[in-house]
Amino acid sequence: MVLNYPLHAPLVVEGFHECTDGVDKRVISAQAAGATRECRAALQSQQMPNTRVESFRFTDVSSILKSQIQVPAASQGAASSMLADHTLREDDELRAVIVDGCLDAGLSNLAGLPEGVFVGSVRDAPEDLVAMRLGAQATTKGTPFTQINGALAQDVVCIILPQGTEVSRPLHLLHIASGREELVSLNSPRLLIIQGQDSHLQILEEFVPLDSSHTCRYLTNATAEFELAESSTLQHGYANLEGGAAWHIKSTLVNQAARSHYALTEASLGGTLTRHDVVINQMGPETETIMRNLQVCGERQVHDLHSSLRLDHPAGSAKQLHKCIVASSTGRGVFDGNVQVNQKAQQTDAAQLSRNLLLAARGAVFARPNLQIIADDVSCTHGCTVSDLEDDQLFYFTTRGIGAEQARKILVYSFGKEITQGFRFPRLEARLESAVNELLSNVV
Repeated sequence: MVLNYPLHAPLVVEGFHECTDGVDKRVISAQAAGATRECRAALQSQQMPNTRVESFRFTDVSSILKSQIQVPAASQGAASSMLADHTLREDDELRAVIVDGCLDAGLSNLAGLPEGVFVGSVRDAPEDLVAMRLGAQATTKGTPFTQINGALAQDVVCIILPQGTEVSRPLHLLHIASGREELVSLNSPRLLIIQGQDSHLQILEEFVPLDSSHTCRYLTNATAEFELAESSTLQHGYANLEGGAAWHIKSTLVNQAARSHYALTEASLGGTLTRHDVVINQMGPETETIMRNLQVCGERQVHDLHSSLRLDHPAGSAKQLHKCIVASSTGRGVFDGNVQVNQKAQQTDAAQLSRNLLLAARGAVFARPNLQIIADDVSCTHGCTVSDLEDDQLFYFTTRGIGAEQARKILVYSFGKEITQGFRFPRLEARLESAVNELLSNVV
């Protein structure tokens, strides 16, 4: 069946079957049926963005909208061969493998979770919690791509932590996308995390292609909704290592209750066009948010990060460090970071910094860090730098017998290392370093 929505530009998706009530019960649970219907209804009145829309001014998604997109057949069997090369640690790790948006229980390893912790498909999740939380943020804070994810997602990975629970081991969420050379495959992963009071969790989302030849075309359109209760902690790692011909769209939506802590460490390296929308609401006092983002833009790559953080309560803390390396004359980096400190958010401590390296002539970066401050008793700073490597830095190395090429490598790697070392997984850092080496091979 073909789904045509009255959007600004046509979006055609083949191979997605509807039942008479608009929801295929074979691919999505009754708990998610309501959210699916809401997303489909919302799409009837929404328009897809174009470059005349301010938030998409530097990110042209028309190539996606003009393509014929197909829901792929299950590829779980082929994905098993990838696991050995995509681990976080040597010992037995907690792992959830999501293939083309669907959790594969056979490839996952979820043994040893604390009592009461649920990690699994929406089909098996507690109905009351899922019905209340799933889609609650997406319908109010998401983009049209978020609504498309809700309308077409074939599964939802749910992580639920009761009050006072700590998952001591990091949970690796490995997203594997298949692709086709003749058609564009659709990958619609969806993640829901609900944390009880004083609970603690560390996750790492890693997005990789099933075929590493860089010729398969596919669209990853992902949505993640996080609900953090009082005094809970979520360490969120996000590594985009998609294939070279892929499009990657992601929405990360976070609600933080009082005294909760959310930390995002991001490295966006893969794909030909990527867009990450991060929307965070601090919903109580003494709440802490940390974002550390790295983009590396190679040949014909566009990486776009839009972050929005809203503080409505006193004694909140917000720290963001964004870094972008443009390594090709056809590469483009985009950053729009908004921190809104409202009147009741007194005694807020907020800092935002965007640092950008242009290593190739005609490469471009569009950076707009901005603070909107209504409260008067705050400590807030923001800044932005755009430059090539400094001559005096290179001179420092040459005076010590290190050649110019090697000096540039050291400086560029150390520039990005400030972000990637925050993952604290040597095996992942090695994969990121290999991807960076490939992107910088023609420059450094």
